[in-house]
Amino acid sequence: MFLTNRNLKLQCLRWHPISKRHLIILTNDNRLRLFDVFNEFEPIKTVDLGNDYNSGVYSGALGENAVSFDFGPSLSQYHDYNNSLSMTMTELIDIYSIFVLKENGDVLLLYLNLKDLSTFHCQHPPLKMRPAAEDNYGSEACSILCLDCVPPIIIIGTCSGLLYHCLAIENDPVNPDNNDDDDDNCDNDSSYQISTSKSMIIIPETVLNVFETIELSFPLATYQTMDNGLDDAGVDSISTALNLIADPKDGQRYYCQHSYGVHCVMVPFFKQIVNPTINNEFYDDKAIVEYLICTRPTIDDRKSQQQSKDCPTFPLGIGLTIKYGFTSITVILNTGELINKRLSNIVLTDFDDDDQIEFGFQSNLNESSPTIEHQQQAKKPNFSEHIQRLLSKTTSLPLIKSSKTDSKVGMAELEMLLNSIDVLRIEYLDKYLVAAKAINKRKTVLNNEIEVQLNQLDRHSKEKDEMLKKYVELTEKYDKIQEMTNFLTERLENIITLVQKQRPEMSNAELKLSEQLTEELQHLNEYREQFELIRQKRRYQDMQIQKYSLQQSSVIYDDDNDDDDGPPESQLQSPIQIKNIKQMLAKQSKEISELIAIINTLKKKQ
Repeated sequence: MFLTNRNLKLQCLRWHPISKRHLIILTNDNRLRLFDVFNEFEPIKTVDLGNDYNSGVYSGALGENAVSFDFGPSLSQYHDYNNSLSMTMTELIDIYSIFVLKENGDVLLLYLNLKDLSTFHCQHPPLKMRPAAEDNYGSEACSILCLDCVPPIIIIGTCSGLLYHCLAIENDPVNPDNNDDDDDNCDNDSSYQISTSKSMIIIPETVLNVFETIELSFPLATYQTMDNGLDDAGVDSISTALNLIADPKDGQRYYCQHSYGVHCVMVPFFKQIVNPTINNEFYDDKAIVEYLICTRPTIDDRKSQQQSKDCPTFPLGIGLTIKYGFTSITVILNTGELINKRLSNIVLTDFDDDDQIEFGFQSNLNESSPTIEHQQQAKKPNFSEHIQRLLSKTTSLPLIKSSKTDSKVGMAELEMLLNSIDVLRIEYLDKYLVAAKAINKRKTVLNNEIEVQLNQLDRHSKEKDEMLKKYVELTEKYDKIQEMTNFLTERLENIITLVQKQRPEMSNAELKLSEQLTEELQHLNEYREQFELIRQKRRYQDMQIQKYSLQQSSVIYDDDNDDDDGPPESQLQSPIQIKNIKQMLAKQSKEISELIAIINTLKKKQ
């Protein structure tokens, strides 16, 4: 492709995050081409980003050419974040967002689904940026980077050294931005529609919210030579292309490569997004910028550059080396020299001491490896962390590696020396003084606490002595009481022993006889009860007999009178009745005699 068209130039290149065989390149004709490594001649998909190649001169003058792009998170990560997409994880895992940056600062958003390439096209206007700016946040945008988090953090770099940190979030349809242009308001179809094998996915509009702006300092000295009538207008302004590279081990850190050296930027806001608080409250935490390596410490005018025999030194690519938990950066220069420098005190605890992992060099056209997040859990702050926070540096002196020049020391070198002295004074001496004051204050507080604790220790010692005396007294009383208790216990045991000895003992025969006697007594009680019943019956029978005798006597008397008067024969008792009465009386007499015999027998046994 590049052999047949020599005017075609490569702007940016990225490998697909999950597919090792698919490659996307951006060329200067405002087109994205998706290649398959098994088909190296023709792209499988080409996306036009808005302008034809024939009008490239005009689009370049207007800043409408695309200069860089980067992959964002997949839709499955968005689904885990807010569950707003009514699709399954397996259908969303293959759909990735792509952020394309134009030279005028506009950002396009595309979605790539390798299973359905028909939706991979540019049909929407650039993303809205808030708060709005007249210059659209610069007209010399050159690089874009997307940090791996949801919602993603987008970094936009310009040639003037400005870095814009943006948060790509969904636009609120209820409260739209009233400051948008009329063209944007007229666009009703602001959502994205992506078709899958089963249904259609509707993605809300995305808006870039700029929450931080960083200005990089390229040279260490700004003194300009003014020989031969050159003034500030004749000196070249600082303008260099930036190459933003993500850290493959720390998601909140990225590197900025340019012709003046390498910067390292830490975005603490990344941790707040990855690990939000319970109340979802965000605090203002500014980014930390560290100047790692400087290859052009001074600004040279155009004439001095033409007179210099040595070409300026600039980095070609950077690489990372992780060993023993520490991260080191390796930079290859255009002179073929390698520079190695250890980064700030960030220890990766998930690596063993014997392990060593090296990452290959990344140039302007190299791929960006997928970010692996390793977030350390927040610890409880203490005084050591407070001192480390006081000693933390916001400005650092980079490692200087520039081209060879004459041995004369000019105003630029003097300014660089003075700036270095100021940095050392501000970042080291002043902070050491503040840390020393904090340590002295802490020392005073600790001394006061020690005095209070010593006084408490003396008071506790006195209380301890008093308690020991009371303990001795109570111990003596306890011993006396214990002796008396033992004496009384022994005496009681002796008395019980004597009582047991004086108690008579019975033989087995006597015990058996005693049991029999107890049984007989029980029987005797039963017999007594029965005897009482018999006596009651006897009394009752006597009463009945007496009553019967009286009746008989009255009957005989009546018979005598009747004989005299001549009573009838029917009033006399029949012989059968008299016989029955005699039998009944005989039977009762017999029972009475038997009862008397039983009673006499019982009396004899007693």
